[in-house]
Amino acid sequence: MKKQFYRVKQLADQRVGRAEKTEILSEDLQNVEKTVEKIKHACQSANKRITASMQGSGSDFEKRMKKLNQTGLANSMLESSNQLGDSSVLGTIMSGAGEAELAVAKELCEFEMAVERNVIAPMTTLLENDIPSIAQSKKKLSKAALDMDTCKSRWMAAVKGAHGASKDMWAAASKADSLKDELEEETAKFEGCQDSFTTEALKFVSREGEYADWIIHFMQAQLEYHRKAAVILENALPDLKIKVDESSLRPVFGCPLEEHLKAQNRSIAFVLEESLTFLHETALEEQGLFRLAGSASKIRKLKAEFDAGLVDLAEYSIDLHAITGVVKLYLRELPEPLMTFKLYDEWIQAASIQENGAKLQAYWTLVEKLPKPNKDNLRYLICFLAKLCEHAEFNKMTASNVAIVIGPNIIYSQLKHDGVSLQHTGIQSSIIEALIQHHKYFFPKGVDFFRSIPTQENGLNTTTNSSSNSSSNKANQEQQRHSTQQKRSVAEFQSVTGGLLEEVVGMINASSSSDNDLAGHDPVDSQAKPPTPVKATSIHHGSISGGSAPVKKRQAPTPASAQVKYLGSTSPVSTSPPLPLAKPTGLPPPPPSKPTGAPPPAPKPGNNKN
Repeated sequence: MKKQFYRVKQLADQRVGRAEKTEILSEDLQNVEKTVEKIKHACQSANKRITASMQGSGSDFEKRMKKLNQTGLANSMLESSNQLGDSSVLGTIMSGAGEAELAVAKELCEFEMAVERNVIAPMTTLLENDIPSIAQSKKKLSKAALDMDTCKSRWMAAVKGAHGASKDMWAAASKADSLKDELEEETAKFEGCQDSFTTEALKFVSREGEYADWIIHFMQAQLEYHRKAAVILENALPDLKIKVDESSLRPVFGCPLEEHLKAQNRSIAFVLEESLTFLHETALEEQGLFRLAGSASKIRKLKAEFDAGLVDLAEYSIDLHAITGVVKLYLRELPEPLMTFKLYDEWIQAASIQENGAKLQAYWTLVEKLPKPNKDNLRYLICFLAKLCEHAEFNKMTASNVAIVIGPNIIYSQLKHDGVSLQHTGIQSSIIEALIQHHKYFFPKGVDFFRSIPTQENGLNTTTNSSSNSSSNKANQEQQRHSTQQKRSVAEFQSVTGGLLEEVVGMINASSSSDNDLAGHDPVDSQAKPPTPVKATSIHHGSISGGSAPVKKRQAPTPASAQVKYLGSTSPVSTSPPLPLAKPTGLPPPPPSKPTGAPPPAPKPGNNKN
């Protein structure tokens, strides 16, 4: 207690400057102490951040792995894959990605356990044992210095009192000698504590390279983890990418033409082939085709169906203009127009040629310059439009009208994606009109319009082509076309005639029977049943390559004045539809695949026009 009192008194005297204070550390030791503090702070910060980056904890591998985020992600992907099934491309990708993520999670778990064992554990020992030991030595050294200073102050006071004492000088001298011995003991104790602190501090600083090795071990473990994870992902990614590339389930609108054709392994774009073939079978005589707008909601729905690969165009038989609207939308949303940005200036320059023959030859050269996917799809589109114009008497769509509505969708400048400049609008239309009018010159091979029909062989789904060259398929298409037209005609008649429809049809049937009895030389008409009143026209199926025979309007049955009015127009009632005319045989020689030399002679004026 008395010793503690002396310490407090000494601290007070040192604080007010009435007593000397011994410096416990030399200048070198002070620098060592600062180094110790810096190392301590660095290790504390690194240990805290590394520990926080660990997702799991504990020495049990399985339990620790379950806590990892990658494990949860992998399990979620595998579960989703099981729900989607192997038939889903997303399910297949989820399965492969889930297995890869699970392997990455295992590597991550091994990495964390290695870091915890080789980095966090020794660093924690350093912070919890070595640093506190140095601090404890420093505390003992400070206490020893205070005791030494206290004893020194008492000894100096005793010596001073012994020299000035007039009485009992021997007692004062004896006390001074006793305090001197005590001072020597405290000094020795102080020096011992100082040596101990110096040893620990220097030893701690000397291990700085070892502390740096811990960081190296952490980075090496991290590198090894990332290297193994990269190998896992590099091995998994190519197979997954191939599966995605091989899948045809991807949006077709806005997709580059070549990429779309490659993905679906076809030569004609899905939207063009399906839509134009259906229109070729059922709608060549539809008035205003491509000019009149379809229902916006129907167009959006059909676009989504094409993107999903689930299309039933028969559903749109009543609104055929929605189909043409989707065709124009598809052409407009291509990243590059069908006639390409690269050749745009050359198309415009060719259109400025005054002499018609030279102009057509320039067009022919540009057609041959088109990339094969663009040329094939342009040929398919132009040949259909030419076929459409053959029925201009009924659909009111001449080559000029068609070119006006189609041109801005397949040829425009790259400088303005949303449309074409007004000064080139007429030029673009004239180019498309020339291609349509002289389609046999530019595309002598023509097009066989057909649709893919799924069939079953040995329990497996296969696909066969229903071509217009096949007589049986042709008959089926003809029957389907007339059935669709009859349904639409009946709906139109009912909207106007109401309950008088049956009476009108009965009168027509009676007239047809009377006419057939008189015309016994016509076996086809004598065997045909009276149809529901439809337009007195016939759509000729077949290749557009060699041209088609002119479509003749059949004479109305007697009485000649019998007519039926619907939708604001008057149309003669026909008998049964005529049989398709024979398709001319023989094709003109194909043009060269690439524009080598001069183009073939241009057709004379008046030829190849619809």
